[in-house]
Amino acid sequence: MSSGIEDEPALNGVAPDGGLDFDPLYGEGALAGTEAAEADRARHAAHLRAMWSEPPSARRAAFVLGVCAVSGLLAVVCALLKGTIGVFALSVTVGAPVIEEMAKVALALWTLEKSPWKFQSFSEIMLAGVASAAVFAAIENVLYLCVYIPKDDLSSGIVLYRLIVCTAVHIVCTSVASAGLARGWREAKARLGEFRKSRAMPFLVAAMVLHGLHNAGAIVWSIANNG
Repeated sequence: MSSGIEDEPALNGVAPDGGLDFDPLYGEGALAGTEAAEADRARHAAHLRAMWSEPPSARRAAFVLGVCAVSGLLAVVCALLKGTIGVFALSVTVGAPVIEEMAKVALALWTLEKSPWKFQSFSEIMLAGVASAAVFAAIENVLYLCVYIPKDDLSSGIVLYRLIVCTAVHIVCTSVASAGLARGWREAKARLGEFRKSRAMPFLVAAMVLHGLHNAGAIVWSIANNG
């Protein structure tokens, strides 16, 4: 016998396990305002309040450290694969900044969308972003200085530029994006509700623009000095 609507967890008083990975009835247009939808909305709100109210723990601290470590690994993968987008001006000034800035905060953003309460402070989100940016910059510098740039073309100026300026650009831009994520987290915590990605997007876009402006400036400088 097929299951009917009476078997839906939200309609029989059984709350689904896990975080936010289910389709809430209150989000269904056809059920808007119904008793079942409002009951599901109340249950969901109670679930969020319970998650946000959990006290800090060693498990959550270990989770944040894991996010930092895995974010760095994702950044390494991005650094290794980004050469596939090419070296044309549009790729360097638009494609690379978009891909890189998204990659460096991707895991933190995913966590915030699924379980924002796993972060315990503004600084933890910033730490995850900066750690990811630092790892990305280090790997990218190794690739450029040891693989991409011919040894005959290397100079002390290029080495210093890569190590100082490019590293700073990555850290600053990702700090801007991470500040947006942290802002959204802080608002979600104040409401004891869900993380709203829209709160962070202006910061993420700003990080991409800043990164793109740096890359465009580098291209102009290179043409002016080698043309």
